[in-house]
Amino acid sequence: MEAGATGRETVLFLDLDGFKGVNDELGHAAGDEVLVVVAQRIRAQVSARDLAARFGGDEFAVLLSDVAESDIALAIAQRIMNAVSQPLTVEGQTVQISGSIGVAIPESGATELAVLLRQADKALYEAKRAGKACIRLHEPAACLRAGQRVATEAAIPEPRDVSAVLVGES
Repeated sequence: MEAGATGRETVLFLDLDGFKGVNDELGHAAGDEVLVVVAQRIRAQVSARDLAARFGGDEFAVLLSDVAESDIALAIAQRIMNAVSQPLTVEGQTVQISGSIGVAIPESGATELAVLLRQADKALYEAKRAGKACIRLHEPAACLRAGQRVATEAAIPEPRDVSAVLVGES
């Protein structure tokens, strides 16, 4: 399945920070209300051509149509983050949550949607590791460099005689 007709689609993967506390303290009905408000806020930040959906639990996926530039995708992700982070009132209490976002941009031409989702999920994982309310861009070059390093290290033969590999030693 291709991401779209143009191959210029970008995937954002968002996970809410602080949502578990809402469910634990105010109950699941309040949590459901927060999810509805978050979905509305996300939808308000993207164009009518884009697709935004709850992916599961407190995760959302956004498919940005005709966006393949990192600066544009990151600006949209920041707008979504700002909107999601605004306080809201649930069951008479003010609630403050935030979100972490992973961004995956097609490398060249059409990329399968499943690949973009995996890449955005990996970027989201990196954002979560960095702390709350972070945005991370999947960087294919970094993955390529890591793959090249592993291949290079695998090609280096193990020395049989340690003294043979020491410079200046006989």
